[in-house]
Amino acid sequence: MTKETPVLDVLQEETSSVSGEGDVSSLKKEIEEDPVVVQQKKHKSNLTKAKVIVMVLILTNIPAALYFCLIHQRGTVVVMKYLYDQSTEQNSDILFLMPCHSTPYYSYIHKDIDMRFLTCEPNLKNIEGYQNEAEIFYEDQTAWLKEEFHVKKRPLPSHIVYFNVLHDEIKDFLSQNGYKKCNSFFHSHLPEGRAGSHVLMHQK
Repeated sequence: MTKETPVLDVLQEETSSVSGEGDVSSLKKEIEEDPVVVQQKKHKSNLTKAKVIVMVLILTNIPAALYFCLIHQRGTVVVMKYLYDQSTEQNSDILFLMPCHSTPYYSYIHKDIDMRFLTCEPNLKNIEGYQNEAEIFYEDQTAWLKEEFHVKKRPLPSHIVYFNVLHDEIKDFLSQNGYKKCNSFFHSHLPEGRAGSHVLMHQK
């Protein structure tokens, strides 16, 4: 009997050990399946994903924001600064041959300088076949320039500012009237329509 006792003890210990491991495993499973624990894990996972998304958005949007704020379409603003500086040295009479309201105009210069741009008033009087000045100009640039300065005898401006996409259309008028290119300002890497990649300035 004394020899059998240790064997029984060992069996009891092993049985107890196996039972204990089963209880622990069962307890872990219950904890993992607990709704609160599951919700906490899900929340932590979503929080990690949100942090990653925010970092990606920051890294991709900051360069884009800097580009569009500081570089894209800057030409029409830089040209006004140049004209402001020029006006302190000489009297200027400036004609902007570009879509109306392309530049900040007097809101940037704050000086008594003669400036003119192509107007685009709406057809408030419901005139049949109405076209604003900008539309008439872009239909036939040469004809508009001849009408304004040869027929109506308006005085020629000291400076003409326009987008580079217009150059081939008005280069003959510029050369015939003694205008020479005095500056070029970068405007956009993505030119479209009547707005070009550069703003050009010719001076008489």
